[in-house]
Amino acid sequence: MTSFRTWLEDTEKIVYIIRGPSGTGKSTISQTIGGQIFSTDDFFGKTPKEYLANFSGEKLPEAHQWNIDRVADAMRNSVSPIIVDNTTIEAWEAKPYVLLADKFGYDVKIQEPQSDVWKDIKDAMGRKDQAALDSAADVLAQRNKHGVPKETIQDMFQRWQGGITPDQIRRSKMPWEE
Repeated sequence: MTSFRTWLEDTEKIVYIIRGPSGTGKSTISQTIGGQIFSTDDFFGKTPKEYLANFSGEKLPEAHQWNIDRVADAMRNSVSPIIVDNTTIEAWEAKPYVLLADKFGYDVKIQEPQSDVWKDIKDAMGRKDQAALDSAADVLAQRNKHGVPKETIQDMFQRWQGGITPDQIRRSKMPWEE
């Protein structure tokens, strides 16, 4: 006979939003959670080679909508856990996923990578150590599997909103709403 606690754990619907700049270990942590992973990057290809061959900045809005639609379909089918593996640098970028979670009764958990590289970067951000951040951007530009350049990673550092909560995401405004 199944206990109420076991039943509750088995039926709990969770969406994890994994966030962090390119190359900091989002995919690694996504795989350790276990569940169905949804990444906007997959729109362009499942392998780094496919991604690099197919990536187009002009298609990013279409790619993001494609991923949102896939997550909505999974939620309609009560898939759990759902893992959204995107950079999600600013709170508003996670808003469509949090609103879907609310609509379909999912608990939202925000997770950042646990890599030493990411911990060092967050420390450098806190100290406003530009030299350390420039060095880290070099490392991440070489480390990430999608060829994201150093300048884009530096921009991610500048726009990073740390410690966001699901409530902050719900209250965030899309850039075109401001």
